[in-house]
Amino acid sequence: MATYRFGSGNDVFGTTYEGDWTGTIVFAGAGADTITLGFKPPGGFTPYAVNYSIAFGESGNDTLSAIGTGNWLLGGSGADLITVTGTGNSAFGESGNDHLIAAGYDYHLSRYSFVYEATNNQLIGGAGNDLLESHSTPAMRSGYAYTTEGVAGTIMTGGPGHDSFLLRNASDLIVANDVDGTISQGDILRGVIDEITDYQAGEHVDIGAPTLLQQVTLSTGPQHIQDPSNAGTPVQLSDAHKHPVLADGTYAAFRGDITAPGEFTVGSAGHDLLVVYDTANGVDAPLYQGAVALHGVTDVHQVLFA
Repeated sequence: MATYRFGSGNDVFGTTYEGDWTGTIVFAGAGADTITLGFKPPGGFTPYAVNYSIAFGESGNDTLSAIGTGNWLLGGSGADLITVTGTGNSAFGESGNDHLIAAGYDYHLSRYSFVYEATNNQLIGGAGNDLLESHSTPAMRSGYAYTTEGVAGTIMTGGPGHDSFLLRNASDLIVANDVDGTISQGDILRGVIDEITDYQAGEHVDIGAPTLLQQVTLSTGPQHIQDPSNAGTPVQLSDAHKHPVLADGTYAAFRGDITAPGEFTVGSAGHDLLVVYDTANGVDAPLYQGAVALHGVTDVHQVLFA
């Protein structure tokens, strides 16, 4: 474990291929600093991850980034740009109007491509008018990742101030316990589900889908989808593996409860709101939707969608 301390200049620090950078601690000091832990080489090959490390931006408008697992990035004072890529990472904007990003990534090995959503990350804006962003790798737009169970996406807490949320994190969203072919009372949705823990009236949520649906039907097999756990081999979906049917640029909202990470149960007396969406991008991906649960919100009309 190594510790690096910088002074009052505009410092630049980045890890390399050589050595073991696990547990690295960086204090950026004052100034507009750039700290990079891990990186993705050109050509889309395997990212070089740095795990369980910490970077403190301290004062100044800093740019902090990390690729890997279990990293903590803390912006300190100033308008910081903080990006965590991978899973199990945390970004803290602290004071100032910060931009926090949690991202998935993709890489290529031989003839196979592997794609990952942003999962189990947390973004905490802190004081200030912050922008919190969660998105999958761009490669996910042209392929699918097979889902059999739910997993937490990005957990976002804006904190004090008027915050905004930009969401493009999507997965193979499935519906269980269905009896009528539509998303309705008692249905259980599982997949990569982002969460907003402290949404306040008037804050913008950008899902890139302008059209609200009043009802969502479900698709069933036989369909095929790539299973990344088996080198991308397509598997046939059964009738039990149902999906919401959303056209490009549409969204729908359901009252209910977050019952587990990546799991939402629809119910008219629930305490939370689930929004499922298909971002308008010119591609209608029938097995690939975004989902975000808003804690303590029960009416879609309470949310300001950008």
